[in-house]
Amino acid sequence: MKRLSNLQGMPFFNNFATKQNVMSNIDYYQIALDKAKEMGYDIVRPAGERDGWKYFGITKSWLIGHKIGLPRYLKISDNGREFSMAEGWEETMWALKQEEELSNL
Repeated sequence: MKRLSNLQGMPFFNNFATKQNVMSNIDYYQIALDKAKEMGYDIVRPAGERDGWKYFGITKSWLIGHKIGLPRYLKISDNGREFSMAEGWEETMWALKQEEELSNL
């Protein structure tokens, strides 16, 4: 514990610890759930991280069991302020694969 207090005097450690504390306080799942509800979706599942974005699969519960096209993925930036939908075949398939891997753990 004494060694840690010595490191806290170093500027790099203070900046790193502050960034980690801020990033850990953001509840990305809750942000995704709120945004999905605004768009009419009610199921949210984590689907990985890539290029500074956190991906979440969003679904309407009444669509489960029906095949009606590509799944939808919501992207949230690392700062939790920017939102977007996954676009294009490659990005959607990457998110789908990540979602499947995460659900099998």
